[in-house]
Amino acid sequence: MLLRSCAIWRENEREVTVMKQYILDTRMGTIQEEPIQGKMGWDGTENQQENTCLILAATLKEFEASEILHPCKKELLHSLNCEKYCKVEFFHNCIQGIIRSPLTDGHRQKPFLFGFLLYQNMLWFVSDDAKLPNMVEQIREELYEGFSIQDFLLAFFNHLIEKDMSFLQKIEDGLERMEEKVLDRKEAHLNEAIMQNRRELSQRHGYYPGICICDSGHHDAEIWRQGNRPDAVFGKSV
Repeated sequence: MLLRSCAIWRENEREVTVMKQYILDTRMGTIQEEPIQGKMGWDGTENQQENTCLILAATLKEFEASEILHPCKKELLHSLNCEKYCKVEFFHNCIQGIIRSPLTDGHRQKPFLFGFLLYQNMLWFVSDDAKLPNMVEQIREELYEGFSIQDFLLAFFNHLIEKDMSFLQKIEDGLERMEEKVLDRKEAHLNEAIMQNRRELSQRHGYYPGICICDSGHHDAEIWRQGNRPDAVFGKSV
């Protein structure tokens, strides 16, 4: 199986393009980098070799200028420019969505927003966040025999939430302390504390369900590829 990855991002307020290509051998469970030569076609038809797929990371501008021929492209661009929440959609031949990852580590100044489009043998990640290419490359450490393009998308989501448990535990601990103060009538700024916690939790209202529905859709897609109940796969959104 071949896996090629293209990474594009901004640096110092000017666009920098660094394209990387990786070859993944699923039988050996290995991956190696190779240079990209010539113009890459992105219509999802030129790379139909068995066990071959494309993983691409791009800025909004690069994705808009790409030659990918798919009606979902326009919808994804519109969502990235307008949506403030998570949205995942399953269509008859693709999965697309936008994920707004809330702040959890206290280091980012704003939430991590990106779009994705899984179409045929291609998986696009679209974001102007400079850390996107590094996040894509981190999945290299999790590759194994039979690692599919759908597995890659799910592994990317796992990286987003791998540290969330401790963060959510802090929120829970804070709510317990607030409850004790309320019972003891020692909470002087109750309304402010409630609003702060409500804001934290509401940011995750569509985040985790969006990721979970992709996981569910992944398993449904496996059934669909085997020829069983194609109507059970698509048409989901969150």
